[in-house]
Amino acid sequence: MEAWFNHKLDICKSVHQAPQDTPPFHFTKFVLTHNDISPRNLILDQHEQVWLIDWAYSGAYPPVFESAALSIQPFFTDFNEAVLFLISRYPEEEKQLDSIAYGSTTAALA
Repeated sequence: MEAWFNHKLDICKSVHQAPQDTPPFHFTKFVLTHNDISPRNLILDQHEQVWLIDWAYSGAYPPVFESAALSIQPFFTDFNEAVLFLISRYPEEEKQLDSIAYGSTTAALA
C-alpha cells in the first residue's frame, strides 16, 4: 500500500502536481475505517441507538483515511464538518493525501 501511494506521489511530483517537498508516505498504524460516513449510512432504531451501515468501502487503513474521506465528500457538508469536529484529525497527513489527487484520478492508470 505504501509503495502504491509513493508511486502516485512520484508521478505527481514529476508533472508538478504536488509540492516537491511533500514527504514520502510511511504508514505505521492501521485501524478499521468506514470511509463513507454520511447520513445515508446511519440508522436510528426505536431505542435511539445509532447504527452505521454500508461498510462497502471499509477496511484496515491508516487513521487519516477516515478524516480525509469526510473532507473531500461533496455532499452533507454540515454533517461532515460536525463529524470532523468529533474525530481525530491528521492535518499533515491529510495534506499529503491531497497532494496525490492528480495521481489517483487523472493519472490513475500510471
